[in-house]
Amino acid sequence: MREDQTSNQEGITSQERVKDIVISVSHVSDSVDQFLTNFLHREGVLIGVKKLEDRWIASAEVVEEERPFDDVVATYEITLDEKLNVMSFERKVVRKRSELTRAEPSTNMVST
Repeated sequence: MREDQTSNQEGITSQERVKDIVISVSHVSDSVDQFLTNFLHREGVLIGVKKLEDRWIASAEVVEEERPFDDVVATYEITLDEKLNVMSFERKVVRKRSELTRAEPSTNMVST
């Protein structure tokens, strides 16, 4: 094992753990993209993912209305189960792209 790698009790290195997290987030992203396309008939951009004990919480930004100089965008929170099936979703914020929103707790980091 290289010096920059650490392992836990199961012998999993930090590098392997990061790889597993990246793969998991990629699968969450695929599920969210499929949901947005099939249900909302829109494409979105994944802006945050959080792993909880028995589910994933994802945030995605979707263009609700295209305008020549200032699109209207919405932020959705999508809850997925362990198998990445969508359990619920909620539109949290609707704003013009140029408007700044107040800072909210970040869901951009994956926690385990």
